[in-house]
Amino acid sequence: MTKDGNWRVRMSVFDLLADLAIQFGEQVYKSKLHSIFITYLNNTAAAVRHKGVEKLKEISSAFGPDWIMKDLVPEVHTHYSSDKKGYNYRMCCLYSL
Repeated sequence: MTKDGNWRVRMSVFDLLADLAIQFGEQVYKSKLHSIFITYLNNTAAAVRHKGVEKLKEISSAFGPDWIMKDLVPEVHTHYSSDKKGYNYRMCCLYSL
C-alpha cells in the first residue's frame, strides 16, 4: 500500500506504521517495519514525506537517543548520499535529521 496511486492512502499507511512501531517497540520496528517505513524518504508526494518526518519525530522520542545515533542517522545519511536524488528528497532527509 506504500506504492498506492493515491497519496492520501500512502500517508495513512506511514501514519499507521509509525503508530505500530511505537506500540510494539524497537525490536519489532527493526525487524519488520523499518524497511517499509523508511521509504517515506523517497515518496513522490510532499505531504507524505512531511507526514513521515512528523511520525519519525514521534518514533525517535519513543526509541531514544541511542537508537537515533546508531540506526537512524546512518540510514538517513545513506539516502541523502544516493545518486539521482533531487532537492526535495534531500531536504526531506535533512528535515528527518
